[in-house]
Amino acid sequence: MNIVVCGKIIPASTVTIELDPNTKRMVRKGVTHELDPAAASAVEEGLRLSEKHGGAVTLVTMGRAATAIRASSMDSSLSCSAFRR
Repeated sequence: MNIVVCGKIIPASTVTIELDPNTKRMVRKGVTHELDPAAASAVEEGLRLSEKHGGAVTLVTMGRAATAIRASSMDSSLSCSAFRR
């Protein structure tokens, strides 16, 4: 059984979000990121199912490459990035 989990990388829940006064965007420098809680639960359930029935779990995220999740228990992970010029 091959399982694909789609997730979103978000600022860690322990971080205080700051906005840049000029751009009105979140200041990302130095901010810790984590996988959103729903996706984290889906990854855990996928791992349980793959251990029980065999197969692989793939995590697909979209966001900055520097925030990619590295999970040793994952069979594979993909991260897509888009950059503005």
